[in-house]
Amino acid sequence: MTMASENRPAFTATVAALTAKATELEIRVHELHRALADLNVQMQEVSNALCQASRSATPYDDAIDGEADDHLPDTAP
Repeated sequence: MTMASENRPAFTATVAALTAKATELEIRVHELHRALADLNVQMQEVSNALCQASRSATPYDDAIDGEADDHLPDTAP
């Protein structure tokens, strides 16, 4: 046997192992990409909920541009 023919089974086994590992890594990358997309959706939902809660929790005293004056009773003599 020549050196090339002796190394062929080892080379074939290495290629097969690397191909299998590459496939595993591609699957993992896809899983991580999907998890990041799901996390992004959840973060956006939380952000929207916080914005909505902060808008509804703003006291009239902290209103901008004099909006707070509209709800006070008229106490002028």
